[in-house]
Amino acid sequence: MEEVDKREYNRMEFQGYAFGGLALVPSNELENGVRGNLKELAPYINACKETEIARDDYVSYAVDLLASLIAPTFDVSTEVVEKRIRYEKLERLIP
Repeated sequence: MEEVDKREYNRMEFQGYAFGGLALVPSNELENGVRGNLKELAPYINACKETEIARDDYVSYAVDLLASLIAPTFDVSTEVVEKRIRYEKLERLIP
């Protein structure tokens, strides 16, 4: 491993991570999980809207919260789910 070029190693790490994320958290099930848990975010999103906090300012927190709700379903870390949500561009579903 020490002889592998650092850029090549990083590329292999990324590919392994991406494959693992896709295999452990399938796209359609992830989207269903996001849609199914949006109601849990409603009080927070409504509070942000009432105080005129811009969506761009709260969406990353909403993704974090969604990931913490969804991760146990797949038995993966919240980080894996956060990255999958962003990769699939599912944050677009957050009002």
